[in-house]
Amino acid sequence: HMSALCPTAMIFIPSKDGISHNPAEFSSWSDIANGVNLLKSAVLETAGRA
Repeated sequence: HMSALCPTAMIFIPSKDGISHNPAEFSSWSDIANGVNLLKSAVLETAGRA
């Protein structure tokens, strides 16, 4: 597990009707983009570049 090696976190984004880990799962492109931007910010901050 990565958590034994370094700090870890998870980013959750909304899925239509709360369905996840299922072929019916759907997330809007804007929600996906928000998750990606959050990840980018976290990586840059952790790297000391924010």
